[in-house]
Amino acid sequence: MKATIKKFSVLKQSVLAEPLSTANAKREACHLCNRFNQSESPFALPWKLREWTGKLAVVMESDNPKPTARRLIQKLYQKAGYRTKDVALIYSVRCHTEKAPGMTAIRACRPFFLKTLKMWKPRGLLGVGSIALRTITNKGDGNITKNRGIDLEVPGL
Repeated sequence: MKATIKKFSVLKQSVLAEPLSTANAKREACHLCNRFNQSESPFALPWKLREWTGKLAVVMESDNPKPTARRLIQKLYQKAGYRTKDVALIYSVRCHTEKAPGMTAIRACRPFFLKTLKMWKPRGLLGVGSIALRTITNKGDGNITKNRGIDLEVPGL
């Protein structure tokens, strides 16, 4: 029972931005999440081109989406009038595994999500999927259909 209480309190409090370089196996929240042990590319960094225009950041589950998901995301932003140099990618979790991340993993990576938003200051933020919704809102009970197309607050910014 103590581990559950500790786990909850550590990850619930992870709302302050942290430098991306602090992600490692010894960081308490990373250790509790433990996805890095199953990941082929642990602690992946967000992505943007050097000439990124700052127009849009897309929040997606991880750095390893299926090719069909990657094409869908590209179609979405192109249909909205954005080019590749307008779009940056921010991952809900930095350690991709085949298993969908729960709130423990999302909250373990949340400080890096917040730091990236504060550093990059995108003019628009597009969340793709329920994992992205949970990342943006910091809530595990978000219904993606009810939240489609509405402005959301990002707690911690």
